[in-house]
Amino acid sequence: MGGFIATEVAISEPERVDDLTLVSAAGITWARARREPAEMLARVGRAAAPVALRFQMSGIRRPKFRRRAFRGVFYDPNALRPEVLWENIVPAFQSPGYFDAMRNLVGYDIRDRLEEIGVPTLIVWGRNDMIVPVGDAARYERLIGANARVEIFEDTGHVPMIERPSRFNALLDEFLAGDPAPEHAIPGVNA
Repeated sequence: MGGFIATEVAISEPERVDDLTLVSAAGITWARARREPAEMLARVGRAAAPVALRFQMSGIRRPKFRRRAFRGVFYDPNALRPEVLWENIVPAFQSPGYFDAMRNLVGYDIRDRLEEIGVPTLIVWGRNDMIVPVGDAARYERLIGANARVEIFEDTGHVPMIERPSRFNALLDEFLAGDPAPEHAIPGVNA
């Protein structure tokens, strides 16, 4: 939800933002989602979370279980240490505001305001993101306009910064330094 929040800040309080990086950001597809099913899923998730977390804690060390349980978030869950997977799931479900934030995110439409973003914007996405469709990266770029640049990571799910940390950090360093895209870069198609 960080990209969604950062986008809202960049629009609402532009004087506080010099650069913007959106990583698999919700806000385009989710704006069309109906709120009622999201609220119901949030309630069910909140009720089931303690049981699900205990179940996952016991099975997270088994590769087949890891793959099934985390495939929706990570392209290859077995390439990551179990502790990394765990740290990316447990704090969210245990956070008292997680489900309320999720409920409020779904259906909140920011699309018609994205053109107000006037700062350089890096949009990073995993080609295999199963949570927020990769097509949303191009939509963000189009709606933000000339200040936006897209980078797509191949064989990567919803969290490129975790699945490809070296590449992500180098890209972010280059972007924040204000350097142009690398010569090998093809906007929107980079591996």
